Amino acid sequence: MKAIGDVYYVEMPTAEEKRIKHNASVVNSRRFWHDLELADPLNQVIWDNSTAVQLEIGPPEQLRAVNSIGAQQAMIEGLAYSNVPCLPWVPDLLMPDWKAQSAILIVGSAYAGFIREYSGGKGMPLDEYVTAYEQRSVKLFIESFKSNVILNWGYYDFTENLISGLRANGHDVAGFSLFDVCRASFVCRSESVSTTSPTRQPVVRRDRSGDSTVRCQPAVFSAYVESSKPNEWLWKRICGSDGTRIVALGTIAEHALLRCFASNIDNDHLSIRSVPDNHEPRHVSRRSDWKSKTEWALDYADNRHRLKHWQSDGWWEIRETTGENTRLWRVLPVPHPGSRGGAHVEGWMLERLVRMSAVETPL
Repeated sequence: MKAIGDVYYVEMPTAEEKRIKHNASVVNSRRFWHDLELADPLNQVIWDNSTAVQLEIGPPEQLRAVNSIGAQQAMIEGLAYSNVPCLPWVPDLLMPDWKAQSAILIVGSAYAGFIREYSGGKGMPLDEYVTAYEQRSVKLFIESFKSNVILNWGYYDFTENLISGLRANGHDVAGFSLFDVCRASFVCRSESVSTTSPTRQPVVRRDRSGDSTVRCQPAVFSAYVESSKPNEWLWKRICGSDGTRIVALGTIAEHALLRCFASNIDNDHLSIRSVPDNHEPRHVSRRSDWKSKTEWALDYADNRHRLKHWQSDGWWEIRETTGENTRLWRVLPVPHPGSRGGAHVEGWMLERLVRMSAVETPL
């Protein structure tokens, strides 16, 4: 603060100060994301088999028209890529010790479009995606995705700030996993655009994504999440960790996660209740009829429990009880980082996650 006469002015940071702060932030982010696992068996299964699943759900010939909705990975253009029917879906982002009981699972709804040429010039170059596909290499994909997407998109700052915030306050978080219930980039295909800049990859399209795109075609989205293989992969990832805490990024992810539990655990062994008010989610179908409801993304899991409700207290508690054994998960819905006002980690989120680990866990 600087005084001129009796008036005090807040000095704005100089361009050099902003540059130094930005560079420090980049260094910290590189350090935070440095140890992503590059050789996970389930990720390799997803990489090797998701193209076949994609061809069943939405083959490229069905997604060529402007305003088609589906996976950007199946909207590849150009003679140079004529031998690529579609690209694999996104492997899960796993940090060391993501299987530990103190780990946290962070789950979103669907990946945004991130292929640079189809996403307005931002994201991963198509050539690098294709190279990873041709070499069947999850490692090449994750390394490119980290440098071109994670370290450049503010969306991933939320996860970094959440985990770092917990650790800074002395709370033990062994590791974490970050993935979406839809592992494809769920987009609405745009019309072609043209750029002539010789210094950049050409921008071919500006595909649109986000929850509004999901709500335009909820039944199509449901197929990407709840077809046999995607549902199996989602369930294996959840069960593959001993972590009991799950952060649901937005209401669509929340609803999808509760449906995943309901579809994979027998009704007689399943309990889904809100804490502390002990409500069952009104709109989550049980195992007997969940496949018949394909437009669930249009609804809250329970309209009594919207995002503002969770800011005041509580979480979803899911129990699977078999004989004398009980497995427990706790799901905390938070605003999606891409939504208005959802990009910042707030104190109530940290407080709630600490409480979720402190409450007694049944054996």
